[in-house]
Amino acid sequence: DVPGKLDIGPVFPGDVLLTSHEIQYHGQPVLIVVADSYAIARRAARLVVIECEQTTPILDIKEAIKKEHWVRPPHSLNRGNSENAINNAAHQLKGEINIGGQEHFYLEGQIALAQPDNDGGIHVQCSTQHPTEVQHLVAKILKKPFSFVNVETRRMGGAFGGKETQGAPWACLAALAVYHLGCAVKMRLARSDDFKLTGKRHPFYNHYHVGFDENGLIEGADITVNGFCGY
Repeated sequence: DVPGKLDIGPVFPGDVLLTSHEIQYHGQPVLIVVADSYAIARRAARLVVIECEQTTPILDIKEAIKKEHWVRPPHSLNRGNSENAINNAAHQLKGEINIGGQEHFYLEGQIALAQPDNDGGIHVQCSTQHPTEVQHLVAKILKKPFSFVNVETRRMGGAFGGKETQGAPWACLAALAVYHLGCAVKMRLARSDDFKLTGKRHPFYNHYHVGFDENGLIEGADITVNGFCGY
């Protein structure tokens, strides 16, 4: 039912609008239900039964690093011989830091209203921090030029970064329904569904090994920083 691109990753690929082959996280959207009322749509969606084969998930970032299961390829920043500088330092410290994930918890939830416009295109009103990105992604899933889509953001009841990219899928799905049905369609996530369906500030695991002298400095200020994006 999607005439254009299913992947709506705005920078890197990997954000599938509706999955049909592999469920990569709990609550990943598989389909949408369009109904005459919000209550009927929610009840109908909960009657859907998905048949799938179970696989073993990776749920721990240390396990993901061990298995080299990356979200993005690792990268390093280097200056000088950090290993030699640290090993010859008067003092050394080692440790690790775990930072939990964080929900943006914007005051207004994710919502989008799409409807046909007078020029044969689609007009989208949505709560987003990036109207241009929404315009481009809606056009791409519909396989239409950017001029086919007009996006308007009237206001946002809070965002905190949670509507920079995460506002786009719901606008895309509402526009997809308009494309097929030719009538106005509003999509509003219940808060409980919002928590499951939208991305977060990811949890992080960091480990460090530093060397220093009595003044807290390393001769030459050699440094190496490794970045890992696990699972």
